[in-house]
Amino acid sequence: MKIKQIIGKAKRVYVRLPGELPVTPLFDTPVEGMFSPSLIPGGAGNQKYDFRFICRQHYYEMDHRGIMVGQPIFEKTTNWLHHARWDNARLQIVSREPLQVFQGVEDIRLYEHQGWLYLTATRPDYTGKKYNYPITARTAKIDVDTRETDLIHFDLGPRLSAIEKNWVYFLNSDNIHLERFPGMKEYYEIDTNAATGHYRQLASESFLWSGTKSVRWRGGNLFLDHKRVYVLSGLGTVMRFIYRFRFQSAPSDQAVLSRSFSLLPAADTPVYASDMAIVADDLWIGVGIGDRVAQFLTTPLAEVSRRLGF
Repeated sequence: MKIKQIIGKAKRVYVRLPGELPVTPLFDTPVEGMFSPSLIPGGAGNQKYDFRFICRQHYYEMDHRGIMVGQPIFEKTTNWLHHARWDNARLQIVSREPLQVFQGVEDIRLYEHQGWLYLTATRPDYTGKKYNYPITARTAKIDVDTRETDLIHFDLGPRLSAIEKNWVYFLNSDNIHLERFPGMKEYYEIDTNAATGHYRQLASESFLWSGTKSVRWRGGNLFLDHKRVYVLSGLGTVMRFIYRFRFQSAPSDQAVLSRSFSLLPAADTPVYASDMAIVADDLWIGVGIGDRVAQFLTTPLAEVSRRLGF
């Protein structure tokens, strides 16, 4: 490990994880063999009781430290469309089908705006197995019959990093933007008609936190940010993720930050949040546990307000 990497890791070493966000799991039993869940916004029914989501298939192993063991089986990078519905007070998976349009794609994130689904994702380089190729696009719908021709891809130019994959959509004056790092200081203004993006940089941002998702809330944008940390365990460390809420209306506004928190620390494995959505009076957070099972967690919006001091 290089000296720069050692110093960078040292800044992320924690004695213990921060306090846990109180959450309630939606599924009695997590969805096995899947992770990185992403809720598909909208739909014909009440999303609280009938909803669809995308999950990535489990295709690599992880040790107790949270480090990948061996090599991933890239051919198994398949995303599955799940349909969930409440039945007799239990949330059940009523169907599950592979999404061919996203074969070989990782980390799908969806954002609804004016009847369109905006997405970010990455496509790994299966040859070099080193770089990710960013995908930014919009589509009218996502279903098992969605094809590549249904996606309108954005041309964002050379600045879009082949490494960073946590770009987050947000709204500013009802126009959709794409944030690179948490803070709204480096972003693209998306031209939805031309399918292009105009790069803006108000100030440089330090890469300490990464973006997860934003949702419209209280006339502004509520973000969930995450950070990779290393928690002391015996004579070594284990890799985990911590989180914070961020509220911001526009790039020129000061961000309101919550204290950092953990998700399901008793799981004793990395718990990675891949999605966030407001459903009725609750905030839903999609998580992958140990990168091999998927779950949706809920917490009241009143708890989010309290943590932000509203």
